[in-house]
Amino acid sequence: SSSFLDTIFNARDKGFDSQRKAGLNSIKIALQGYYIDNGQYPLSLTELVPNHTRELPVDPVTGQSYEYYPINSRGGYELCATLAGGELYCEEKES
Repeated sequence: SSSFLDTIFNARDKGFDSQRKAGLNSIKIALQGYYIDNGQYPLSLTELVPNHTRELPVDPVTGQSYEYYPINSRGGYELCATLAGGELYCEEKES
């Protein structure tokens, strides 16, 4: 019986992780638009709203914002989400 529940929870976690990765992808698209319009990346993701996205995706479980670290205004950024197993998943854009 526990293996059945493990299978269900594992499938659920994979679904949440897929949502997290899709959220990061949506933010990346908005960041690209911001860069095209401004010649640099924003200091904060909140600068993307409302001109580049209607709302920022958040973690489907915690409701928290994803982590965003500008490397420098023109050089790139790191965008991260914590996956179900606690692993940090990051997308990087370097200059």
